[in-house]
Amino acid sequence: MTAVSKYHERKERERMTAQAKRFLLTGGRSTSTLDLARQLHTVGHQVFTADTTRCHICYLSNAISKNFVIPSPRFEPEAFIEVLLNIVTREEIDMVIPTYEEVIYISRHLEKFPKSCSVFSDAFEKLHNLHNKWLFYCRQQAHGIKAPKTVLIKCEEELKDLSFSKSYILKASYSRSSQSILKVNPELKTLPSLKIEPRNPWIAQEWLEGKKFCTYSVCQEGVLKAHTTYPVQFSIEGNSCLNFKSIEHPGILDWVTKFVALEKYTGQVGFDFFELPDGQIYAIECNPRATNGLLLFQSSDRLDRAFLNDSNTVIHPVQGNCKQIAFGMLLYGMKTAYKEKQLSTFFRTLFSTKDVVLNLKDLKPFFFQPFVFSVYIYQVFKWRLNLPSYFTYDFNWDGES
Repeated sequence: MTAVSKYHERKERERMTAQAKRFLLTGGRSTSTLDLARQLHTVGHQVFTADTTRCHICYLSNAISKNFVIPSPRFEPEAFIEVLLNIVTREEIDMVIPTYEEVIYISRHLEKFPKSCSVFSDAFEKLHNLHNKWLFYCRQQAHGIKAPKTVLIKCEEELKDLSFSKSYILKASYSRSSQSILKVNPELKTLPSLKIEPRNPWIAQEWLEGKKFCTYSVCQEGVLKAHTTYPVQFSIEGNSCLNFKSIEHPGILDWVTKFVALEKYTGQVGFDFFELPDGQIYAIECNPRATNGLLLFQSSDRLDRAFLNDSNTVIHPVQGNCKQIAFGMLLYGMKTAYKEKQLSTFFRTLFSTKDVVLNLKDLKPFFFQPFVFSVYIYQVFKWRLNLPSYFTYDFNWDGES
């Protein structure tokens, strides 16, 4: 390294140190949180995490300055906010980035956070309109965006009155993509029995055939600051992705750009799309939070600039960049591959794609995984839930009574 290059490297480190921020990431259990923490740490920021347990993937990461145990936003929402506010004040946090549905709980209390701390979230009503599957459909209708036929079901009697000419799916208005999805053939004489709660009605949505894509975006007041699109390949029950590849899709990019502008949206957001054989694209779900598309960005992409609103262009990851959640691929991806007769493709992907947890500069989270998993298995049996349901159980937002 020449004297000139050493000089420029030193100046860059000094510049980064001067601009370093203190970030608090909620949802330390998520691999997305771990990856974002590493990205922020690598470019000079200080990162803290908060979760309802100490046993999570971020706990031993050297990218994390400190981990905090917090009350459950779902079961103790008031205590959750109070503890977060204490952490923000005590640790002089510059920005809080929620990574899962806890963002909806936080969004109701944005005015309580000190002015010195930014909370990367939009207002509650806007998040609620996107998180609720029926209301998201209504937002598309209000904007004149073509969407698959969708009907609200408030009771089982309304289920009997449905008139779909082809197959449709049933799902709760508040639900996660890998849970509680039922495909129904309209010619069936016996319809499924649904447990419909007044605060959580179901929807029937036209079944679409085509290619499925997911997105991840960071937005500031309706302006796209970072974006990626990735196809669904191996997943949990065909919905929650386990491997990711950044691709270019101009049609989806255009759709997302227009929609977030119409909503004047601020925050992280992900959409699930179907592309039909004729090229038409339809958004079937929205997640107003972080999604695993975040994993496709690298530290050199400077995703932190999107959060800090310090970039005049849309940040995209390198096209073709690939990641996988190897532990999830082994647990669920192989099952998908077997059903779809793609075992050879599965093993080729498994052994050729970088695992998001394994990082030679931060090895402890990788070796901590078996212990974390064993604790989760114990809790799964204790609470009588499946693993995907338990993983988000105390962070979920399922409406209000």
